[in-house]
Amino acid sequence: MATEAEPCSNTQIRLERRSPNRASRMGRGTGVASMREVRQCDRAFHAMRVQAAEVCERRSPRGVLSSPLRCEESPFGGYRTSVTLTDAEMAVLLAPAGLRFIQRRSREEVRLPPLPPGYSPASAGPEHGRFDSGSDEIADVEDPDMPDKVNASWFRMATEYGLFNEEREFLLAVDYARDDEADGGEDHRAWALVRLLDDWDWVASEIDQLRSWIAGTFTTRFVPEFTVASLNGRTMMNTTVWGNGTVSTIAIRPE
Repeated sequence: MATEAEPCSNTQIRLERRSPNRASRMGRGTGVASMREVRQCDRAFHAMRVQAAEVCERRSPRGVLSSPLRCEESPFGGYRTSVTLTDAEMAVLLAPAGLRFIQRRSREEVRLPPLPPGYSPASAGPEHGRFDSGSDEIADVEDPDMPDKVNASWFRMATEYGLFNEEREFLLAVDYARDDEADGGEDHRAWALVRLLDDWDWVASEIDQLRSWIAGTFTTRFVPEFTVASLNGRTMMNTTVWGNGTVSTIAIRPE
């Protein structure tokens, strides 16, 4: 098995018991082990996952598989797979946008500007320290100038509202789940401490960590949607796609 897994040695695999009720809702049988398809890095990895599930099933009827093979107690029923990205893989994914990955930060480690309960950057008002892209910076997702407008507006606001430290470092909200359907609530979400390099570009990079899936209702183009925050906890920015098919940036910088 070690030989089969070698092409994906940086991948962490966890096989957990699937809830019988959830399995039924997904059209799968109950009381049997089932594998949910995840993104494969190669055929050997897929074969290794199948073999690992069989080993775990033999070792324990109620278990979780981790690497190296070990079955642990789990209160659920039926198997599912969940694959998470490593920091090294996250660094590779972010590099095309001109971002140098420095380290991962948990959500508990990050301070954000305070907002009243139930408020988000999109629902906050000027009284909460909200600032928006200028009217000439708002772009329709189909606008040929959309990439330039998004990049220019974001950089202007990042500079004006204090996103960067002296090294042009800041925090980017990222998702470490490799499987788009991964369960586990918000456990796979974190912040990446990154440095903005000279050749940065939020749009031309077209990386999935920045992709707005909502924009897919308006266009087939790549449109970014992402959240960033300053290291000192005073600034948060959200580049977002709106219901009218436009994209712009919000900055939260309370006095």
